[in-house]
Amino acid sequence: MCYETFQKALDTLGVIGGMDKKEIRRCYLALSKKYHPDVHAQESGKFQEIHEAYTLLMDYAENFRFRFSQQEFQEQFPFWDDSHSDWHTKI
Repeated sequence: MCYETFQKALDTLGVIGGMDKKEIRRCYLALSKKYHPDVHAQESGKFQEIHEAYTLLMDYAENFRFRFSQQEFQEQFPFWDDSHSDWHTKI
């Protein structure tokens, strides 16, 4: 993923550096509720953009997590709280 795509996803969700996974999810839920097509039919494009940005960030983080060591992952994603799950190492 290129940096611009990643940055656009962060900007779409209003995420700033240092936010943890729960705060990112909270931003996503607030925006998706605000722009949901059932509430604002004219904003369905914005809702789709928000959903795609959140999915992109979560998929990228999970993919990175399985491909690299725990230390590399924590350096790349310091906001990711992984304290309640098992760590999957590179096979």
